[in-house]
Amino acid sequence: MAFAAFELAGGNCVELMIKWDATSGAHFEFKAYPHRRRPNNPHLYAGFASIELLVPWAADDREVVERFFHLVGAVQETYPR
Repeated sequence: MAFAAFELAGGNCVELMIKWDATSGAHFEFKAYPHRRRPNNPHLYAGFASIELLVPWAADDREVVERFFHLVGAVQETYPR
C-alpha cells in the first residue's frame, strides 16, 4: 500500500491510497478523518472509511484527480469545519 495524506485548510484530513489485491490487482481508495493524529478506526468519518474511488487503475490521471476532489468536496460538505 502507498498513500498521500493531506490536511485541509479547515483541519479535516483526507488520504488517497493505492492498494493491491492479489485477485483484482491495484485500486485507489479514499478515507477522511477529523484530525491528522487519528487516521484509523474508530476515528474515520462515517461514509468515508477506506472507500474505493471507483476509478479503474488504467484511468488517466485526470479521472483520478476529479474523483478525489469530488470526494474531498463531499467530506467538506458533510463535515464542515
